[in-house]
Amino acid sequence: MPISQVNNQIEIGMTKDQFLAIAKKRANKDAMTETYYVYRIDEYGFDASGTVDSMFYYFRSSDDTLFEVNAGTTASDINVNINN
Repeated sequence: MPISQVNNQIEIGMTKDQFLAIAKKRANKDAMTETYYVYRIDEYGFDASGTVDSMFYYFRSSDDTLFEVNAGTTASDINVNINN
């Protein structure tokens, strides 16, 4: 199932269990902090040569509730300044 079909079923405020029932085995825990944790779903090309798209789903640790969904940061989004 494409990520777009998963996202059509996802709503802010749903619980982790509701999310995992939709995402099934495609969801991988990606990061954790003291206040939230992140699941990632990857979508691969037809030849599985690499990740084509990823979406990140942020849950509050206090109540396991989804509060943000985004596509993460790409290299083109990052502006690096190097000071010598």
